[in-house]
Amino acid sequence: MEKKSKKVLIRTLRQHGKMKDDSGNGPEIYDRNNSMRKGKPLVSEKPKFEWIFYDPQYETEGFIGFLNRETSTAITRNREERHQLRFREYNGRSYVIKRFSPSDNKRFGHRLDLALKSLFSSGAKRSYRGAVWLWEAGIPTIRPVAFSSCGSGFSQVGYFIYEAIEEGVRVSSLIGEMEEDDPERYRLIEQMAIITRRVHDAGYRHTDIVGHNFLLVRKDDGETMYLIDTDKTKKAFIISRIPFFKRFFDIRCLRRLRIDNDGIRHFLRSYERGKLRKRDLRIFAFWLSGGFNPRKRADMKKRLPERMRKIYKEDA
Repeated sequence: MEKKSKKVLIRTLRQHGKMKDDSGNGPEIYDRNNSMRKGKPLVSEKPKFEWIFYDPQYETEGFIGFLNRETSTAITRNREERHQLRFREYNGRSYVIKRFSPSDNKRFGHRLDLALKSLFSSGAKRSYRGAVWLWEAGIPTIRPVAFSSCGSGFSQVGYFIYEAIEEGVRVSSLIGEMEEDDPERYRLIEQMAIITRRVHDAGYRHTDIVGHNFLLVRKDDGETMYLIDTDKTKKAFIISRIPFFKRFFDIRCLRRLRIDNDGIRHFLRSYERGKLRKRDLRIFAFWLSGGFNPRKRADMKKRLPERMRKIYKEDA
């Protein structure tokens, strides 16, 4: 009787176009955990996310429906990012939907790293929280809209929604097209340093200060530089109340900055508001060379030129 009822249910679903037949025709039903074969209750709809909004103006039935529709289908991967991005418009405004899921990464090491992090906090929540911190501190960054996540470990899926920055160009691409002695190049590096210092002075750290995490928007009335990729934003440690330790870990945020030595020195000089300290160069060289990790130090010794690893030996 049970087998007959199951066959009737499958035939009914196929007749109403809710399930693929053996030839693959018809839309596919959401059959989580292969429940039809296991004799469990059929799940016919994907679970809906519970959205957390930054601004109540977005908490409307129409906008929530828009988010549920956009997050229920696949998102095309952006080749420049490990995550998946989608740009959409709603009521004349552009939004970015950023998906976080450990299973989306091809490299097992990245999947494992994100899965372990998801046990404490999802990538979507970290991005949302970091954007809120920077936005409320007055740092030019993306404007957070909402986030949601479900599951944990490798099966976790999360979405972070923010307002798109129109006509933004990555600073790394601009610097890469300029000559090393171009004054405009040094001006952009100085702007990056000023924003980074403002983040640190506000009691936060963005642990991935690199050129592609800054967007430059140029308009007729001027230009603005924005700091993005906010899931790397953290609060400073309690130990950072001691000036030396604060500077020591603040400069750690620059360890992935890949520009020439003169550019690094100009960045640190602008960061220090005009004064370049040899101590800061030593700290930067320490983190650049791998910090406290012996494996990274051995790797960086092979990959980085000696002149960059010993930048502090040049006259300050």
